[in-house]
Amino acid sequence: MSTLSIFVDETGSFKGFDPNAAYYGLTLLFHNQNDSIKPELDKLEETLKHTAYKPGTALHAMPMIRREDDWAEQTIDERRQQFSRLFAFLRRCPVTYQSFVLRQREVLDTNNGTNEFSLLKKLTREVSLFIQENLEYFTSFDEVIAYYDNGQTEISRILTTVFTTLLFDVDFRPAVPTDYRLFQAADMICALEILRLKQADKALSGSESSFFYKPQELKKNYLMPLLKKRFAV
Repeated sequence: MSTLSIFVDETGSFKGFDPNAAYYGLTLLFHNQNDSIKPELDKLEETLKHTAYKPGTALHAMPMIRREDDWAEQTIDERRQQFSRLFAFLRRCPVTYQSFVLRQREVLDTNNGTNEFSLLKKLTREVSLFIQENLEYFTSFDEVIAYYDNGQTEISRILTTVFTTLLFDVDFRPAVPTDYRLFQAADMICALEILRLKQADKALSGSESSFFYKPQELKKNYLMPLLKKRFAV
């Protein structure tokens, strides 16, 4: 029996334009469960032992970059070590992804001052088109399992609408971030794709710029290698 896992992560808000969250990102990470990731998982867990990582913590890319939450008291070198180990795990894993990243201002509904419905409509359309264009691949699996932490009801609505309409036998499962390294990898992809757009717009924050020591480090060491993991049939 063949099973496709889809780990879903998002960043941004549907609740109107916020200059501090001017981008919205949605990432789908795909893993054919016939392709074992145990060696990569074991290596990640072993290498994390030699960092400031707190066991039981979900590696969360943006807080690592911005020195927030569990990383608030850690040095930049300590945070970078954990970030690079998770990225190395992602690069080694037999996974692919598709991200949908939007500038909030481009979907802002100026008539009512909110982008909630226009953003929902655009994302639904883009996810639907992607699935339709690759329908043969997705329907080749006996089972599809979608993992999401139910962080935003709008994303749950998109997943339910698109997946149940276009795919057969989709099993939706709530995902606890600490339980799945692939969910944390999806979070990292989402963060990096947002940073790709922000870098192009010359809109990186001070903490985002300083986390990557050299101006080209973000692009050369992370954004360019990440492109190799993008979904392609």
